[in-house]
Amino acid sequence: MARGLGKNKRGFANSSVTKSVTTSASADIDLYLPFDSDLNDDSTNSHTVTNSGSVAVSTSVKKYGAGSAYFSSFTDNLQISGGQFDFGSNDFTIEGWFYSGIDHGEYYGTVLDYRIDSSDGESSDYVFIMSLLEGGAFKFQLFGSVVHQQSDDGLPLNTWTHYAVTKQGSTVRSFKDGSLIETSTGAPNGGSSSGNGVLKIGARHHASRGFQGYIDDLRIINGTALYTASFTPPTSAVGLTAEVTNTTVDNKFLSSVWSLKDQNKKISRGEWIRNDVADTGANGRGIVIKGAGLEDTNHRHYVASVS
Repeated sequence: MARGLGKNKRGFANSSVTKSVTTSASADIDLYLPFDSDLNDDSTNSHTVTNSGSVAVSTSVKKYGAGSAYFSSFTDNLQISGGQFDFGSNDFTIEGWFYSGIDHGEYYGTVLDYRIDSSDGESSDYVFIMSLLEGGAFKFQLFGSVVHQQSDDGLPLNTWTHYAVTKQGSTVRSFKDGSLIETSTGAPNGGSSSGNGVLKIGARHHASRGFQGYIDDLRIINGTALYTASFTPPTSAVGLTAEVTNTTVDNKFLSSVWSLKDQNKKISRGEWIRNDVADTGANGRGIVIKGAGLEDTNHRHYVASVS
């Protein structure tokens, strides 16, 4: 007897199928500063990094590798010019390790400040600003809007702390040591500097609001939100390899309960899940998902292809 589509009849069974898909974001790494022996960009972009102050490699205080970048005063900074960090509507990831042994007090503790035009100081348009100690708070601004500001999540003293900010679609997330700090939706796009942008590392474009301390393993990924939920911080230098794993749960059906007529209906709707014990390949409207525990009591789970 044919069983109506979507009806709970005897023998009908739901099956939740969990799928984890890992994709590489390595090609999206725009900037990578390991600070092991120099201040150079190790990404394939090889950005020119200008030392505007007395930033130096420290081999005594470091998180991973042979060294870190030491910013000895609030005005020390590294600069990269050319507008390479325009996010536009792209997803992105900003992450790094930070350490400071002093209370910044009234200073902002700005670690990243990317502006379209830095010629007029504080009034110039900016794409993003990341501060770790603005009044003791973590703060992230994106294209003129304060996206996140958390008073209890500023940088603690005398310890290495991992911070990350990601944008996925219009959702921005901030993380401290892998724990989700805040999520905001409806975030603006990152703007475009048309090649005139200047990224300052370790200071705000307003010279007196910088960061005094150490930065290690700093990375910017333009095109991928690497972290979308709480995660374990990197346990070694991240390098030039970046992967993102997305896990989804699909509710599938065991097709043994369907008559041939109902199966044909499901095929036409792209909903059919075949009941082949043998590996005979995909039907005309689907692709095989097998392995990793997805077989269930001799059923093969299929999912309709996206047209």
